[in-house]
Amino acid sequence: MRFFLVATIFAAVVAAAPAPAPVEHVPYDGTLGGVVKTLSGLTEAVGVLVNQLTNDLGQGPK
Repeated sequence: MRFFLVATIFAAVVAAAPAPAPVEHVPYDGTLGGVVKTLSGLTEAVGVLVNQLTNDLGQGPK
């Protein structure tokens, strides 16, 4: 009997609670996301630097 009373009260509370607002997903949110974003930026910067430094290799003396 007590189970049904608790279940009924719980169902009433859940039904009366307002629906949560939709949360827009933000990629790389939070501390771990900041680390991932930083490492991603550093990786891209190193790739661009290596590309610029090796762009003229094999073309002979200028």
